[in-house]
Amino acid sequence: MAVFYLRHHVHGVKVAISDLEVAHDEELGWELFTPGEVTPSMDNAIVRRRTRKLKVDDEEAVNPSHITDLD
Repeated sequence: MAVFYLRHHVHGVKVAISDLEVAHDEELGWELFTPGEVTPSMDNAIVRRRTRKLKVDDEEAVNPSHITDLD
């Protein structure tokens, strides 16, 4: 059984097991590569994943206008 390694700039790396699968994946933007080969990075920017924003109900709890001493 043949094993083909493919990479995609968005989806990462995958393994294909047939020539037909490789041909289809290449049409969708995947490219063949050899594991262990050194290749220049396509995009040198760090991708930050989206995070969920926390909803704040009480604005004063986040930014108190005065702080009282509990002495």
